[in-house]
Amino acid sequence: MEEQLDKQIKLKAFLEQMYEKKLSDEEVEEYKDRLTKLFGLFVQIDQRTRKSK
Repeated sequence: MEEQLDKQIKLKAFLEQMYEKKLSDEEVEEYKDRLTKLFGLFVQIDQRTRKSK
């Protein structure tokens, strides 16, 4: 559980550094979800590219 909290703190610090502003916990969750979806899209594109070769 402590490890999960540490990951959340690191994620919040990373996102605040990227956005150059303080973020609420809700904003951090929203941005985390957006990044997860974006990464999923990258994986789908990569899979399609590999199949077409």
